[in-house]
Amino acid sequence: MKIIVSCLASMVITLNVSLQSHAQERFRVIETGMETRDGVNLKTLVYLPNGGGPFPALIYRTPYGMPFNTLGGYPRQENLQSASRPAEVGWPAITDQGYALVVQYTRGRTGSEGEDRIFTTDREDGADLVSWIGRRPWSNGRIGVVGDSAYGITSLLLTSANPTGLSAAYAQVASGDLFNKTLLGPGGALAYEFTMPWMAEQAMNADPFHYAAIGLRGTAGEDIRGEISAHVSELLEAAENGTAAQDPLWRHLPLIEHPAVAPAMPLWGEMLAAGYQSDWTREFDTSSGIEVPILHVGMWYDVFNTAMMETFMKVDARIDNQRFLIMDGTHYAIDDGTAWPIRPLIPWFDYWLKDDADAIDDLPKISFAVSASPGEWYAVDAWPPAGIEMTTFFLGADGMLSRTEPAAEEAARTYVYDPNDPVPTIGGRNLYIAAGPMDQRPAEPPTRNDVLMYTGEPLSDDVLIAGPMRVMLNVSTDRADTDFTAKLIDHYPDGTAMLVADGIVRARYRNGGPGEQLLTPGTVYPVTIGLGHIAYRFRAGHRLQVDISSSNFPRWDRNTNTGGPLYRDATGVPARNSIHHGVVYSSRLELPVVINPSALTQVRWP
Repeated sequence: MKIIVSCLASMVITLNVSLQSHAQERFRVIETGMETRDGVNLKTLVYLPNGGGPFPALIYRTPYGMPFNTLGGYPRQENLQSASRPAEVGWPAITDQGYALVVQYTRGRTGSEGEDRIFTTDREDGADLVSWIGRRPWSNGRIGVVGDSAYGITSLLLTSANPTGLSAAYAQVASGDLFNKTLLGPGGALAYEFTMPWMAEQAMNADPFHYAAIGLRGTAGEDIRGEISAHVSELLEAAENGTAAQDPLWRHLPLIEHPAVAPAMPLWGEMLAAGYQSDWTREFDTSSGIEVPILHVGMWYDVFNTAMMETFMKVDARIDNQRFLIMDGTHYAIDDGTAWPIRPLIPWFDYWLKDDADAIDDLPKISFAVSASPGEWYAVDAWPPAGIEMTTFFLGADGMLSRTEPAAEEAARTYVYDPNDPVPTIGGRNLYIAAGPMDQRPAEPPTRNDVLMYTGEPLSDDVLIAGPMRVMLNVSTDRADTDFTAKLIDHYPDGTAMLVADGIVRARYRNGGPGEQLLTPGTVYPVTIGLGHIAYRFRAGHRLQVDISSSNFPRWDRNTNTGGPLYRDATGVPARNSIHHGVVYSSRLELPVVINPSALTQVRWP
């Protein structure tokens, strides 16, 4: 049984936990509840350091059962006893440093009341928590917020509310623009590979409060939960086995009625109906509201990389108080303590909440690892860095990728995209299926006849890129809507086609949203495919390569090509798509090439 203890009747528990094989009294726990402005009680745990206080406080708001994830390179704080006893999970790495830690479970999760609406109430609920902490006798009124992944999203939403008392924030591998740069974009396609199964897992693990809030009480809720649990098992098994692209449940249409999500997550249909860059989705872009300093920590192959980079860029351009640490790896590589060159979390808050003027002297404004070049790190004062030049490589009708601008119009190259036979995802910025740089040859000709390859000459010298990448195409199709995908590839001398970055554009959103502009068959249109941001070193002797197609499944949902309302088609039709080349209708790759390496300060971590 889950018990909510009201804030008027909290209980204090003193815990003895073990560290390095000897017992110490490490922290005290207050298990309580906090009432939101609209009367919902959220389960809240307060971990107090030893001593009299009052203390500065760090907030950790979570939709999950336990605060397991690592932060700032510290070891995971595992609950080694029972998952049913959340009061016994703490962060002694934080409380040992004299901070109170406040863990709050979001709506519909782990004993918190209300409907789990997937972050859409976390700005207001987080602001209410800051106000609540400020009134507690153990608080000295100086408050920070921390978070990793989903917890980081709650942190950024809270921060964007700018509640009185909030002094600083820390967010790692988290999205600052949840819908338009993450779930429904960028590019207007649904980031299906992690959005659907993640929301299904949330539905499977939701509290009875959530099911009651959506009208499924008692056995009705349990029956739906059982069905969803079976679906989640199938989804995760297919993801682990590498068969997601072929699995019937992963391929289910129409998406808006997906049986793993729709019955228990009303927000699924609400999100899909709202659409890309709608007024509803724009509400969850945090960049315009953030005022306090944030230390952002990212990974080049994280699913949230683009949203993190662009949130940082927007906020820092406006108030110039943000910092960024970017490592090379996938979303889950953040949990590998050996990946961290420093442990910045405690120094960050010591500076902002304890007035330790020297705490972050060794932390550059922006420090980043270079992908495909282990141990190579640089510090810069802005992103994109000074010393780069956006360099154009033209796609040719002969399949070449060249710096030479075309002198005449060239033939188009055409392929047929069939949504019933999509190009399977191999690596990239994924969450549930295999992620990171991977060899793309199984998804290229001659195996696939719906992928166009453009390959450059061997590089005479290393090429270092650092910044945003994009592919600009001139396209036509015989349908009212379709997708176009692009992959930037490092073509090795032995033929390996290693993925560097990829992206997509949904043609109806080629000019952005929320308005949809369908295509006239046969007409040529310009489209831009953003590939996100990276720092990457192409080695001498390697070749630059771009692969163009119209699907990358299940990383992105499949366009059914009908031109009808999105996510409602039960079947799709093939599209005959063309890429144009030459003077009038050029297609090209643009890369941020570092032409002045002296503008980068090399970092040698202690």
